[in-house]
Amino acid sequence: MNNTVRNVLGFLKTTGIVILIFILIITVAILSPFAYRMATNTDFVAAEWHDNKERRFDRLPRERMASDVVDWLMDERPTPDEVLDRLGEPHRRFESDEWRGDFSYWLGDSSGSLLTLEIWFHEEKVSRASVRQH
Repeated sequence: MNNTVRNVLGFLKTTGIVILIFILIITVAILSPFAYRMATNTDFVAAEWHDNKERRFDRLPRERMASDVVDWLMDERPTPDEVLDRLGEPHRRFESDEWRGDFSYWLGDSSGSLLTLEIWFHEEKVSRASVRQH
């Protein structure tokens, strides 16, 4: 092989390695918040939900349990009374508000924004549930 081909192959190899490292860094930066949330999410525990005071990993218990609660709400489609039995009285109740759920539970503050669990009902069953950042 002559020097020109060797130099071009060396350049391509170095450029490929730099690009792969850059892609790896970008991927880690994008996925790290998701990995953090996955690692710190917990299953629903009624006592911790109602207390909501202990801080672990800088997230309140309700925020860490939110995905489990949303899964329960969407899988079981409980009635308003069943939701109240499990989660207690919501912080706010709204009626027929497109943007706010019929029940709104405070989860905590995330980066200075209010985080709530919004639950909508239709025909006395949960129709939609989501975590919202205000």
